[in-house]
Amino acid sequence: MQVFFAGTRGAYPTFRPANQKTGGNTNCVTVSVGGDRLIIDGGTGTENISPSDTDDTIILSHFHLDHLIGLPMFLTRKERGSCSIVKAVGPSSASTKTVLAKIFGTEFFPVPLEVIHPALEYHDFDTQTQIGKWSVSAHPLNHPGGGFGYRISHRDSEQIFTHLLDHEHGTQIDHGLMDFARGSSLVAWDGCYESDIYPNVKGFGHSTWEQGVRFGDTIGSPVAISGHRFNRTDEECGQIEGQLTGPHLLARDGLLVDLPLV
Repeated sequence: MQVFFAGTRGAYPTFRPANQKTGGNTNCVTVSVGGDRLIIDGGTGTENISPSDTDDTIILSHFHLDHLIGLPMFLTRKERGSCSIVKAVGPSSASTKTVLAKIFGTEFFPVPLEVIHPALEYHDFDTQTQIGKWSVSAHPLNHPGGGFGYRISHRDSEQIFTHLLDHEHGTQIDHGLMDFARGSSLVAWDGCYESDIYPNVKGFGHSTWEQGVRFGDTIGSPVAISGHRFNRTDEECGQIEGQLTGPHLLARDGLLVDLPLV
């Protein structure tokens, strides 16, 4: 199993001399086994992946714009095959198709996604779904407006990847997330903030990299710190990386991780 971090920035894409090493694209991650690939989130990091000539599947964690804004450009580049947009939804939530139709093809964005790529399908699910050889389980996250983390496995691999962005620690949800993520080969964690600035942004829906390390240590799984705040510089990322211990790592745009970690 390979995990590719195509975009690792949170909230807002930013491209400055001070973050060239870390990158400035918003969240997008791919998980691959052999010729099978799942795409998680449609941030501007989609510019770092190529559409396939067959079928693509994009799983959305939630509906905030930094996780969606790359969808039109990805679909514009997709010349062949179909594309499925998949998302876990709550029992009283509007469908994914309904929500995206309020964003794309309205006053917020001029063209509907279906006009850009007519072979577009939507699939909503509750807690578990099967996508070809992929098994995907969902768990609610603590984020304004709601969101879901995903535990992903493949029939031809023993590895498990768990994606927990966007999430703010400190609620009862954390206990369920520990059980949900336990046994993962790698956990992508929302490390948007540092603990010293967290009191000023509590309630914004994001966690700290330090909490991510504690989470990984508690469940015994490596953690990839991602979702960097928009103004976190390469120098600051280097300082964080220097404090990571054990198997934990700092995600950057373009990072390719082979699982299991050795």
